[in-house]
Amino acid sequence: MVVSGVGVMPGNYVLADSSGAVVIPDQQLDEVLAGARRIAAEDERYRAEIAREDLSRSSEGRGAER
Repeated sequence: MVVSGVGVMPGNYVLADSSGAVVIPDQQLDEVLAGARRIAAEDERYRAEIAREDLSRSSEGRGAER
């Protein structure tokens, strides 16, 4: 089957949301999932770092007001 010019074969995985869609061939699923997990872990590290910086700034701000 071809959808918008992209071949979709039996066994392929299709992920779609409001941003678009991607077709993942079965033989590449493990590689794609590993990459997605690395990105998710990196994103979480960035979020934690930002949260720490925000907490540090807010505690500094409270001390300066007194």
